[in-house]
This record gives sequence, structure tokens and C-alpha cells, in this order.
Amino acid sequence: RMAAGDVTATITKTRAFKCNAFDGVDDVVTSANISTSEGTLTDNSFTVSCKARFYENEANETTLEFHNGSVSSFRMTRTSIGNLGANITTQAGAAVTTGNIPYSYGVWYHLLATKSLTEIVFYLNGVASTPGDTSVSSDYRALAVIRIAANLSNNAFMKGHIADMKVWNRVLTAAEIAADYAGSGPTDGLVHYVKLGGDYTDYGSKSVTFTNTGSVPFVVDDALAAAVKAQRVASTDKWMLWRGSGG
Repeated sequence: RMAAGDVTATITKTRAFKCNAFDGVDDVVTSANISTSEGTLTDNSFTVSCKARFYENEANETTLEFHNGSVSSFRMTRTSIGNLGANITTQAGAAVTTGNIPYSYGVWYHLLATKSLTEIVFYLNGVASTPGDTSVSSDYRALAVIRIAANLSNNAFMKGHIADMKVWNRVLTAAEIAADYAGSGPTDGLVHYVKLGGDYTDYGSKSVTFTNTGSVPFVVDDALAAAVKAQRVASTDKWMLWRGSGG
């Protein structure tokens, strides 16, 4: 029942962006082999980030995996049930995990991890985890491959959406991490940047080839098109009508 005095409110600030939808079965975006001569991560320190939205409690919801040509790998991934973080598995089989930050399904997050010579730190929406020790970690100065939305070491795939995968060859400062979370990350040291949403060009300084297998371009629009509601002018007015769209 609509009351007198109906109003229309329109949100003018939108947050529309492109991403890729991954099915959790076998979808993955993979880089070509990254040459040793490129020296991608010059001093074995780096920062990685992306935007992601998860849809299922998969066994291993990996958004990004570095693999250095052996059994060693670095991942931003689900570290335990309902928690996200980052981990490193070394050639000797040792593992370092940091993060375990709670998250919810169907919600967009900004994921970022830094690895220095001494520690690894995971950030969820700009909030840092307790650092993990990386003294046992392997050498990532010459990456072999980057995988988006898959952990092929365990044959596990993410179900959800990912956008704006970035890799820097250094540890970002606190101010730069905050800027990347806000959508304006630094370009200094940006060696790989894949926007996704159907665009697999590497806009980083190394410009390697990325290939999509199976995932589908998708456009997220978090703008509420219009909200129409009834002003409650009497105690008997109970109804409200809403029209809008969500990402």
C-alpha cells in the first residue's frame, strides 16, 4: 500500500568495473613462461594485489598463485574455513602462512600481500595480518608462471569473480597500500598488471602474455538505479517499494 508523499532517490556515485567470472571447476588465467632474464622480482621482494568476490566454501579458494618452476609456490588463498591469507610452500616442503582474516561470501574484497626478505604480510581491505617469517622461503626472483583463480599444485579452482591483478617488484609502503585499496595504486615497480573483464593485456613493465581458459568476462555495477519509497505519514502505512540493481 502506497502512502501520499512518495519520493524518488537516485544514487549518482557508481562503482561499475569489469572482472572475470570463474566457475570453480577448471577456469584459470595463466601467464606465459616468465623468462629468468627478466629479473621480475629483483631482490626476492614483491607485492601482489587484486579485487575478489567468493561464492563457495571451496577446499582451496586461490585468487593468485606464483610458481617458480619447482614445487615452490606463493598464493593468496583461503587459509582455513571462512578465512583468507597468504602462504608460501618451499622446495623443502616447509610452509609459511599468514592471514586467517575472516571474510564473507558474495562480498567484494581488496586482497594484497607483501613479501620481503624477512616476512610476509597479508592485507584484507587494507587491514594487515600478523607477519609470517619468510626466512625459509624460496627464490622468486625468476618466476616461471602466474596463475589467476587456480592452485594447480592441488588442482583446486576458485568460484567467484576477480579483477585487477597486480604485481610489484618491491614491498609497497603503508601509504601505497592504502592508495591501491582506494583504487589508485602506484606504478613504480609495477611489473605485471592484468585488468581482466576480457582484457588479458599485461599493462606492467614486463608485458608478458596472459591466456584465459574458460572464465567469462563480467561487469559489476554496484549502483542503485533508483529507490522509490512511501513516506510513512500514518501508523497504518506499512509498505515500501524498492527498485534497484546490485553487483
